Amino acid sequence: MRPGRSERLADLAVTVGATTYLCGTGGAKYLDEKPFAELGVAVQYVPAVGEPRPEWNRLSALGAIATEGRAGVRLLVAG
Repeated sequence: MRPGRSERLADLAVTVGATTYLCGTGGAKYLDEKPFAELGVAVQYVPAVGEPRPEWNRLSALGAIATEGRAGVRLLVAG
């Protein structure tokens, strides 16, 4: 793992086979997209700017995976 928050997150995304990293509004304040782009991982901000999704502040990707599985999380993200 490389030093730096964004580098570690990008490395983790690649390690688990992710093609897209979902970033919430809090992480958007510090996330550097360059390490992700270098590894071919897209960054998607959720909710998208101007898109009202009040339920997002109560979600965790881990919780959603545990209760809904990968397919359920895909549907949730697709909105």
